[in-house]
Amino acid sequence: MIETSPNGNNRKLTVHRSAHLIGGNCIEITWQGNRLILDAGSPLDEPETDADVVPTSLDVSRSVDGVIVSHPHQDHYGLLQALPANWPVWCGKPTEALMRLTTALMGDRLPQQIHTFTSFQSFDIGPFKVTPFLTDHSAFDAHMILVQVAGRTIL
Repeated sequence: MIETSPNGNNRKLTVHRSAHLIGGNCIEITWQGNRLILDAGSPLDEPETDADVVPTSLDVSRSVDGVIVSHPHQDHYGLLQALPANWPVWCGKPTEALMRLTTALMGDRLPQQIHTFTSFQSFDIGPFKVTPFLTDHSAFDAHMILVQVAGRTIL
């Protein structure tokens, strides 16, 4: 989806993966050259050797303002190790602990700087206002993510 505002600036939402699958979520919101990634997951139904392949539509040569991880399931954070180390990540504090623990058990580590957020408290990442809402899910510390940018809201 591309939407042009009256002043000519484009808002764009791109689903890089999981529009027709369960798991492997990776969504990008762009505005005036700023980029926010919502989840960076490994697909559930891919062979293990292909699970960490970054979608070809996701440009990893350009920087991002941030990556938001909604909860600590592999299909929402499993691609972090394949993404640039300089891409900052935001998630809940328990999600950070569980991601680091799971990654360490697999003999690896997360290369990105991880920032934590608090449920129901808004924060800014570049021009994006982000509000995480704790929600009921099979994963501990799961959040719905509300993103506001350029007068539009995406939940």
